[in-house]
Amino acid sequence: MQADLKSGRRDRLRYHVFDLLYLDGHDLTGATLLDRKSLLERLLRRTPASSPLRYSEHSDENGATMLKHAFNQKLSARRAATIKQYVVDNFKLPHTTLRAVGYGKQRPKNKVDVFAAENRRVEIINETLGVQAQR
Repeated sequence: MQADLKSGRRDRLRYHVFDLLYLDGHDLTGATLLDRKSLLERLLRRTPASSPLRYSEHSDENGATMLKHAFNQKLSARRAATIKQYVVDNFKLPHTTLRAVGYGKQRPKNKVDVFAAENRRVEIINETLGVQAQR
C-alpha cells in the first residue's frame, strides 16, 4: 500500500466506509449510528462499481480477530493473483482480460464451517460467456 501511495497509484486501493459523521456541511453526530449507517449505505449504492468506496458493516471484534481476518483476506488475494499469473503464463492469455479477486471469508461455500477445505478454492469465471469452471 505504501508503494502504491508513493507512486500515485490508486487503482488498487479500496476505502471501507462504516460511518457518516458529516454530509454537505451538516453535522450528523447527533443522529443514531443506525440512521447514519443507513444513510451512508444509500449514498454508496449510487456510486459506480468501479468506485474505490465500499460500504462496511460495523464490527465488534477485537483487534487480534480483525488482524486475523485481514491476514486471511491478504492471503486470499495473493492466492487469486498467483492463479491468475499461472493462467497468463501457461495459457498465453493477456493479463488485462483476467481479474483476480480474493474474497477471504466473505463468500464461503461452506457457511457452517468457514475454515472448511472447500472454502479454500479458486473459481474461474468467464464473465463474457457466463461460464464457470471450478478448481
